[in-house]
Amino acid sequence: MKQCGVKMGMYTPSFFADPLFKDGAMTSNDRAVRKQALHNAIQAVDVTVELGAEVMVFWNGREGFDFLLAKNGQDSFRRMVEGFNAVGTYALEKYGKKAPRFALEPKPNEPRANMYLSNVGDVLYLISRLDPSVQPIFGLNPEVAHSRMAGLDFVWDMELCLEAGKLFHIHLNSQGTTRYDQDLPFGYMEPLKDLALCVVLQDAEWEGILAFDVKAPRTDRQEDIADILHTSAANLQRLWAKAAKVDPKKIAEFRASQRYTALAGYLAGCLY
Repeated sequence: MKQCGVKMGMYTPSFFADPLFKDGAMTSNDRAVRKQALHNAIQAVDVTVELGAEVMVFWNGREGFDFLLAKNGQDSFRRMVEGFNAVGTYALEKYGKKAPRFALEPKPNEPRANMYLSNVGDVLYLISRLDPSVQPIFGLNPEVAHSRMAGLDFVWDMELCLEAGKLFHIHLNSQGTTRYDQDLPFGYMEPLKDLALCVVLQDAEWEGILAFDVKAPRTDRQEDIADILHTSAANLQRLWAKAAKVDPKKIAEFRASQRYTALAGYLAGCLY
């Protein structure tokens, strides 16, 4: 990274690829698997610090269930609380103020039929149940596609994280409503909502990293694999610049007069 002039934005450990975690990591019914998961998580803290990343993202990869009553949901939730408490305590005791922040990434389904921590509200509740000493270093990494997969509004999800002071990282992409996780280029499916998101982030003066979670489709040739990054970056720059020109006074006027359709027309005009 030093040779290439690259800085590590965030680090995320894998608790889903290894067959060991086929039925979850922290929430596995197997005590030995839970023990290994905690060991991996603590090791990942050290790796995050060594790589110079300030944020470590936990994706709930296989934390969930496919069949009813396959797990005791209350036990599973308490196991997550216990696990994140242990990880947070380790980070603070070893690194103090240099400890990374932890961003939990909600997702409603895939690869499990039902995922724990499926939405922003679930994660915020989990954080509220953590030990007060570690709560400040736990937040969220909401993703546009994951909100859309659940039929939710990703702009509201981001606003909820901001209001709670828990927006630690962002995954930008696009999603065709409630389909499988598509990881399409940012700014592709719903540019008007993407514009609104940029307005919200600018209004909040949010200074965190704007990251892409996108995936080149199989139809792209190997030599064109970077197209999805170029397209996402270009769309973000264009939408960010347009959002900067949105007049907050006009928005306030539309809100005060409850002219919401007119507000929609104004935003569309800013987009095009």
